[in-house]
Amino acid sequence: MGMCADFANDGSFTYSIGAEVARIDEVPDGMVARTVPAAKYAVFTAKGKVPQSIQETICNIFSTGLSSLGLKHAGTEDFELYDERFTGGEDSEVDIYIPVTSA
Repeated sequence: MGMCADFANDGSFTYSIGAEVARIDEVPDGMVARTVPAAKYAVFTAKGKVPQSIQETICNIFSTGLSSLGLKHAGTEDFELYDERFTGGEDSEVDIYIPVTSA
């Protein structure tokens, strides 16, 4: 997973790479645990070579995608899910989960 959090007014944010764990009290020393809050998520699929495909999909989400669906970003963490469809090549697919509210 990749997680975007701690959004600032200047557009900056914290990006973390991680994996799902059963218990956050068992996270190894030197690592950080974050909990993805329950939310309504819009899910978009980036197709193609990473990171270009993710960057292009994110641009589309925030330029027209959310507003065309009558949605806006909820301001909490969003994340990327890398599963068996992620090959590292041109045929990769990655799902992007954006927390949303009605516009």
